[in-house]
Amino acid sequence: NYSAAMESLAGKDLEKAIQEALADPDRFTFGDILAMPNVEAHAKNNQAIVDLVKIFAHGTLADYNVKKATLPKLNEAQSSKLKKLTLLSLASQSKTLPYEGLAKELEAKNSWGVEDLITDCIRKGLLKGKHNPKAKEFVVEYAECRDISDSDLDGMASQIAAWLE
Repeated sequence: NYSAAMESLAGKDLEKAIQEALADPDRFTFGDILAMPNVEAHAKNNQAIVDLVKIFAHGTLADYNVKKATLPKLNEAQSSKLKKLTLLSLASQSKTLPYEGLAKELEAKNSWGVEDLITDCIRKGLLKGKHNPKAKEFVVEYAECRDISDSDLDGMASQIAAWLE
């Protein structure tokens, strides 16, 4: 359990543990890391690593690319993880995901690369749906939720308020 071990870490040890958590192939939520007081305190010394965790918690590959110059470089495992998280975000926004759009968003070289990422997410239980090779799209039946950001909460609150009126 990364969370319990991380709570007592600081400095380079904390950064190393964060990097390992971001690369862990079985971890797809990061809100618990962001909520740790020592991680919050570490932002004063290294805001970039905390910003990277925020992208893994709530953002996408496109968000990383916008801030790439100020963030730590991703290793192969982290890059793959961020692509999967991006796929989950896209799958939660649309029921039908055309491979062409996914290839662009996920920086996949071709539709095979897209299908491989989708298949990895299905194997991990993060995504359910059907490949439609004829239409070159994936039809989403289920997508695992991502961490909720403060801005997501504001949107939810206004939707609930509108629904209650």
